[in-house]
Amino acid sequence: VSDYSRRYSSVNAVFSCPSLLPNSCATCVDCILPSFESLCISSTITTDRHHSPDAKLLADKWECSMEAARATLQSTTQLNIRSAEAPLTRRYRTDLLSMNLRRLNCKFFTDTLFSRSISIVGNSCAQLYYDPNGYMYVYPMIAKREAGESLDRFVNDVGIPNELVYDGAGEQVGRKSQFDKSIRHYKINKHTIEPFSPWQNKAESGIRIIKAKWKRLMITRKVPKRLWDFALVWIAQIYSRTAMKHGRTGFEVITGDTPDISEWVDFSFYDWVWYWHSPNSEDNPRLGRWIGVSHRVGSTLCYWILPASGRVLARTTVQHVTLDDMASDEFKRKVEEYNHGLERVVGDDSYVVDGDGFHNFVNEDSPDPFDLPVDDPNHLPDIDEIVDQTDAEKAADTYHSFIGAEVIVPDAAGNRRMARVLRRVREADPPEGQSTNVFNDRSVYEVQFPDGDVDRLAANVIAENLFSQVDKNGVQFQILHEIVEHQKDASAIPIENGYVASRSGNRHPKKTTRGWKLLVEWKDGSVSWVPLKDLKASNPVQLAEYAIANNIDREPAFNWWVHHTVRTRDRIIGKVQSRYWRTTHKFGIRLPKTVEEAYRIDEETGTTFWRDAIEKELRKVRVAFEKIDISVDDMRSGQVRPGYQEISYHWVFDIKMDGSFTRKARLVAGGHTTETPVAMTYSSVVSRDSIRIAFLLAALNGLEICAADVGNAYLNAPCKEKIWTVAGIEFGSEKGSVMMIVRALYGLKSSGASWASMLNESIMALGYTPSEADRNVWLKPGVKPDGFRYYQMILIYVDDILHLSHDPDVVINALRGMYELKEGSVGPPNRYLGANVERVQLGDGRETWAMSSKDYITSAVANVESMRKMDGEPPLKVYGDCKRPYPKDYRPEIDVSE
Repeated sequence: VSDYSRRYSSVNAVFSCPSLLPNSCATCVDCILPSFESLCISSTITTDRHHSPDAKLLADKWECSMEAARATLQSTTQLNIRSAEAPLTRRYRTDLLSMNLRRLNCKFFTDTLFSRSISIVGNSCAQLYYDPNGYMYVYPMIAKREAGESLDRFVNDVGIPNELVYDGAGEQVGRKSQFDKSIRHYKINKHTIEPFSPWQNKAESGIRIIKAKWKRLMITRKVPKRLWDFALVWIAQIYSRTAMKHGRTGFEVITGDTPDISEWVDFSFYDWVWYWHSPNSEDNPRLGRWIGVSHRVGSTLCYWILPASGRVLARTTVQHVTLDDMASDEFKRKVEEYNHGLERVVGDDSYVVDGDGFHNFVNEDSPDPFDLPVDDPNHLPDIDEIVDQTDAEKAADTYHSFIGAEVIVPDAAGNRRMARVLRRVREADPPEGQSTNVFNDRSVYEVQFPDGDVDRLAANVIAENLFSQVDKNGVQFQILHEIVEHQKDASAIPIENGYVASRSGNRHPKKTTRGWKLLVEWKDGSVSWVPLKDLKASNPVQLAEYAIANNIDREPAFNWWVHHTVRTRDRIIGKVQSRYWRTTHKFGIRLPKTVEEAYRIDEETGTTFWRDAIEKELRKVRVAFEKIDISVDDMRSGQVRPGYQEISYHWVFDIKMDGSFTRKARLVAGGHTTETPVAMTYSSVVSRDSIRIAFLLAALNGLEICAADVGNAYLNAPCKEKIWTVAGIEFGSEKGSVMMIVRALYGLKSSGASWASMLNESIMALGYTPSEADRNVWLKPGVKPDGFRYYQMILIYVDDILHLSHDPDVVINALRGMYELKEGSVGPPNRYLGANVERVQLGDGRETWAMSSKDYITSAVANVESMRKMDGEPPLKVYGDCKRPYPKDYRPEIDVSE
């Protein structure tokens, strides 16, 4: 019997119940076992107390083929199989609730979003779960220790993802943390990103999206900052239920279910509403604000309502405030009472948005070591605090120009993708006697692709790809792959106001693109929001097709041009420029928009390039600012310095194509915000005709021509306007001080005229007078050593100076004593105002000056050829037999024959 027992684990049960075998002896094994086999012929019995996922067993149980069984095991999960070694002695656990939960066949990314404001219900942060297909889920938390609870909520509300990617925060990776316990309980495949590599976590993209939407919501609807948690939840719900690619919502993509949006179509966030407070209350209905759907309190169509007391309520009986209600004096009185009561709870500053950007949220999992200390807001870390100067290799690595650049390079599979240069892993010195050239550089760099893959490339490979993807100014172009999404803000013109009436009474569409932008996916895999006006200029046909497909072609921003473009599609499709020029990067290196962003880029890349450029510019323009000991409030009151206007200023950042990718920064005053000065602001420049005549006279009279360029020209002149500003972070310890602008800064309406006036006085002091035909051509009688009399000339184009004389050094040296002339700008000109200038010898031996557009034409042809190559088009066609009417080396500008 023991031998058979090994084959049939339940034979003892049969022995104990002879009635199961009526035609056999109750004690004869030879009778029992055959009958037992016939009884259990359709049962699957093994020596195990629970069956593992085995294809043969599954085929027997389901009565299917082995091939079908294997395919079934591969296309399903088996995450809740029991196992046991001993017989039953107690009840099994009954908490396998994951069997009732939806499993999501996708990869989710999660990260924590911290708020600088404690919410009205006490939340300080939120956990965001993000799927790039268009789904996000937000769970507000009092502290990050609730990350585990957020995962449980996500699993119950949405489902169990196959894989979850997150960073190495202790609340998430600790073995005893609730988050890690939930990961193991739900059998989720986990992946932790590399330390200090936030770009590997695509939840960062979700955070950028939700922050941008919250910023717009807060500004347009004047939502208090302390409602951020309710707003983020609502934004995530709307985002996940908005149709994305192929007309499907993100909710449907990840779950397979069609979402019902009944709870979100009636109200918008922070709408005025009437709600029924309590059945027996005499003060019904009451006024409140709608702040979201209450899924875990009440029934369907139950909403969160914010009363004047600030204590959030869940109510089902809710109605809109109508226009008739708003027109009544009683409603206006209730609004005032409501706002007054709510301000006592949320504070007056809850409605204030920073003018230089929105920084209410951060998503660092630990304090950034380079953040400004709270006790010293003016402190900025020095580069020595960031770079380990004791290690020469590390220090050199930190300062190198390629670090932080973004460039499209081939990956291991040969696919061209956008990658970011992380660091230099091997340095190669150039051969002795050779100059440093990036195309000869054999140093090795580590680059990282968006999905986290890391590869190593030589510097010359990076440089070759980098320069092939930018124009001569370093601006990187991108090729459109797909228009993904669109959105408009409050400044967009509504359809009912989309027409203007002519004198004859005819209605014509308004020509506008205001308030619209589109989410574009580029060929390199990156995505970005592009203003409608820019995308219309670069991709009109694709944009027109998208507008019609998404039923927005009747919107005023599209109505005036879309249908015309479609009708003429075949004619224009070969003529439009199919690129949108990426202005956020130059030579693959990110261009900052503000000083704060420049400092952040330096911190992220471990360099000081932008900081050095800002400090260099500030050293030059600091003379334009004069600090005064008056508070900002006193100046704005207008009582201390009456007649003075406050202005802002901004920084313009650029990168020079000089082999070292030198960063440039220029401070520009916001002169557009000031009133036009009473004094004249016009400043003329020398005409091109005058320049050509001057070159002709120089050749005829045998005169020398010397060019010079005045450095920081405007800053030499006094400011003619009464203006002041508030010092920014770049002023260090003087941040927040009142600065009087005493020099002619770039950007001021009067700066050009002020500089021209000062330079004119300097030239008049040298004995020159302006000509009657062109006031920017200055004349002074001169005599050559041989007694020949002529007129010396000075031509001025803002800060570019040309001097014609038999001895130009006299005047140039005098100007050098008055102003700082740019290094390398003094000498015979080889280029002036974009034209090539050179001295040539005629056939009869005489020397003259010639101007041409050789560089311009060569560059234009090269740009066209490059554009056609990037579009996959053949080179420009050459027509005919290529015979020329003149010899190839013929130059009409120096032809003196008749």
